[in-house]
Amino acid sequence: EHGLREQAENIDLTAQPDLGMSGVYDSFVLPLSEITLPGEKRHVEAKPGPEQAVTKPPVNLAVNLADPVVQDIADLRSGDAARVLQAVARMDPAPAHAVPHLVQLVAWDDVYQPVMKCLRKSVELHCGQLVDFLVNRQVDFTIRRRLPRVLGASTSHRAAEGLVLGLADKRFEVRYQCGRALTVVKSRQPNLRVSEKRVFESLRREVTVSRAVWESHRLLDRAEDAEGGPMVDDFLRTRTSRSLEHVFTMLSLVLPAEPLKIAFHGLHTEDAHLRGTALEYMESILPPDIREKLWPLLEKSDQAPVRDPRPREEVLNDLMQSNQSILVTLEEMRKRSGNTG
Repeated sequence: EHGLREQAENIDLTAQPDLGMSGVYDSFVLPLSEITLPGEKRHVEAKPGPEQAVTKPPVNLAVNLADPVVQDIADLRSGDAARVLQAVARMDPAPAHAVPHLVQLVAWDDVYQPVMKCLRKSVELHCGQLVDFLVNRQVDFTIRRRLPRVLGASTSHRAAEGLVLGLADKRFEVRYQCGRALTVVKSRQPNLRVSEKRVFESLRREVTVSRAVWESHRLLDRAEDAEGGPMVDDFLRTRTSRSLEHVFTMLSLVLPAEPLKIAFHGLHTEDAHLRGTALEYMESILPPDIREKLWPLLEKSDQAPVRDPRPREEVLNDLMQSNQSILVTLEEMRKRSGNTG
């Protein structure tokens, strides 16, 4: 230790090389002057000094368009609809390198339908990538509202988990499409279990809005709006709110779907008794805090819920028996409106 201290007095520390981050960074970064473009001749100047100068190999920036991966990406990013569609047509299924570029094309109306079809056929291979795009709120809204219909083509638990996460999105149409897609997945996988806790958490967020917001929810994709959902047909689609339909869709993920559909239809009849039975059933299945928030949002909120509730089994039995009457009443309403669809 004493010897080291004595020797240190004779060392010029200012002459030592810089071993900080700047030295490490410089050793890995090639200066712009060292980059050689394709076809350019590199001129190396001799450096003065006893040591022989070492020439660094030039960086080749040429793109190999013969590479099928590069060709796929170039076609998908060309901005030429015909070229894009040709590239999509040869992808069956879509390779992993193409998925991020296909997802971006989902927002382009001129090509999105063939692109969506291609992604649906490849959904099981790239489910993780698609879920990542869905739940990333920095991704374009148009993409996020269309991706649930891609994930709805999957039968995997991972896709279902991603769609459940989408139920918490800030945009209504993303939540709506995630709920609809989950019912499609569940119809093909009856044993699929969706978390009841997370569904009711989502329901609480849905009903904690003003009536104006509740009634303002619309679907921007008209074609998808025309497809209908598990609760509506052509007639009811023009008479109900998307918000109420979404609430019933989410409930069908964790509760028996048939009574819910009957109750949903009953709420849209002009018969006070049938509507009252539907409301009574809703009262029997909803947690009190959700019911209290939902009731003022219903279109005909003048009818109060039952004060002395009957057993759920008794209400359910009455609801199921009223199904035929509800269908007859709706058919009469449909005829009066001139809608025979």
